[in-house]
Amino acid sequence: MKNVMQNILNPALQLYGAMLYRMACPDTEVQRVQGSPLQRIRETKNMTQHQLAAAAGVSQATVAKIESGHRIGRVSTLRALARELEVSVGELLELEGGEN
Repeated sequence: MKNVMQNILNPALQLYGAMLYRMACPDTEVQRVQGSPLQRIRETKNMTQHQLAAAAGVSQATVAKIESGHRIGRVSTLRALARELEVSVGELLELEGGEN
């Protein structure tokens, strides 16, 4: 049971740690000007915030706050957004397959 819990919690903690780091790093203002990975991926898929939010089962305000960097987002929210955008959560956070 301990290994099962570690397999569930470790990726979640890594995601939160990475997201917190991205929010605190000095290039945060640059990232806000260039747009978030979520915003770039969403726009590539020709989706509006409202369409993505409805498909993922979250509010449009949640999507907007995550894109602007004012909210981190729950792991379940990030997974739902990634699923609807057909990318991994790592890609959504630019932890893999993107510009780090």
